[in-house]
Amino acid sequence: ETSLRADSPPCFEIGASFHHRYRPLCTEMMRTPRGNVPFAVNEDGIRDQSRHRILSRQKRVLVLGDSLVWGWGVDQGRLVTDELQRRVRELECQLPR
Repeated sequence: ETSLRADSPPCFEIGASFHHRYRPLCTEMMRTPRGNVPFAVNEDGIRDQSRHRILSRQKRVLVLGDSLVWGWGVDQGRLVTDELQRRVRELECQLPR
């Protein structure tokens, strides 16, 4: 557990009722080999936009994954899910109404 804490990402906490989680509404810088990148967690402890903003959309996509989806070492706004969202919007603009 000590090594886990030493190498843990920002906003990371360990507890008795859960293995680990990210503190809700936390914003910090994440250290990476390429330098520091911004890191933010929403009110649910997820690295995403606010719950209200997500639920206000008619169409939503759930993406499950590991550190690649989570965006280890990647700037906010450059996550795999951010790119997916941009591409879906581009496709929607191209569809006939």
